[in-house]
Amino acid sequence: MPRVVASLWQINGDAPAELMKEFYKGMLVKKLTPSAALRAAELEFWRKEKGGKWSAPYYWAAFLLQGDWE
Repeated sequence: MPRVVASLWQINGDAPAELMKEFYKGMLVKKLTPSAALRAAELEFWRKEKGGKWSAPYYWAAFLLQGDWE
């Protein structure tokens, strides 16, 4: 089933690209479902960046998976 990752707001800079790297690593390397991969990417991004320049949810919480949830 088709699916897409969308952002609820525009995020400038490198944060979206880094989050997408984690997302695709979850799907392609760890063999997670797309929804699990996005969740894992957001959690990893938050943990890795805790206190860093991208730690605020503004940089990672905007992303949603639309389509197949499996």
